[in-house]
Amino acid sequence: MKPYALLFIVCVLTGGLFVFFAGDDVQQQAPEAVSKLKPGTYKVEYDQPDFRGWKAFFVMEVNATGEMEEITFDYVNSSGGLKTQDVEYNKRMRSKSGVGPSDYCPRFVKNLRVYQNPDEVDGITGATHSSHDFKDFAQAAFKNAQIGNQSTIYIPQPELVAPGAKEKK
Repeated sequence: MKPYALLFIVCVLTGGLFVFFAGDDVQQQAPEAVSKLKPGTYKVEYDQPDFRGWKAFFVMEVNATGEMEEITFDYVNSSGGLKTQDVEYNKRMRSKSGVGPSDYCPRFVKNLRVYQNPDEVDGITGATHSSHDFKDFAQAAFKNAQIGNQSTIYIPQPELVAPGAKEKK
């Protein structure tokens, strides 16, 4: 039993010496969890509408303390209508996938506001394309906000042709 007691005392003393000599250096070596964002408004959107006529956009306002405050994610059509407010579109999508834009767009925004990091926001079942759009847009805006670049980011639209349709020449 004596060797275990001796080992315990040596461990306690070593740990105490480490804490005594390391002091504040231990805290200074820990990296910051998330880079502070620069205050401003950051925008991301597709360069053109998809084959259904919707164009995704994302706007993020960062406050003076470097936190994402106001966030908007939605899709707009050529008439200026928003997908989250299109009652018929929401009804059709809910009947097929169980969730509509008026459900998932606010959830994405809420989760980003809570986590303050786009990598922490999960996708939503039934909204696969929109989940990818949101994450891509939020990451792009987040990168710009880290350096303070408030230029609008235009991402090439990946859905110019309906799935299964042949491209027109």
